[in-house]
Amino acid sequence: MTRKMIDVERLADLEADKARLDWLDSVNLKANERNGTVYGWQYDINHNRAALTDCHLPAFSVREAIDAARFPEKRHEIIAASAREQARLKDFDERYPGVREKARAHLARRK
Repeated sequence: MTRKMIDVERLADLEADKARLDWLDSVNLKANERNGTVYGWQYDINHNRAALTDCHLPAFSVREAIDAARFPEKRHEIIAASAREQARLKDFDERYPGVREKARAHLARRK
């Protein structure tokens, strides 16, 4: 056979992992809808523990939070591609028009 046989047990494990991650994201999205917030996930590690926790900045999906921790050199790319983070920025811009531009201008003057 030219194609590799799919390991049925491995496929079941991958589907179960996907369901777990999807469930975490759905819990977070439901909480955001209920509370009118735009929280996402972040991977946090310190001397006592490693954890996925809720986070406002950036508003990552659970997969994006894991990838940002695994590949710190790609963090800016992950932020730019994050649908949740783009939604959070849009919401911020609608609530506080012009604030991000003023902050950028202020930082540019300090250089």
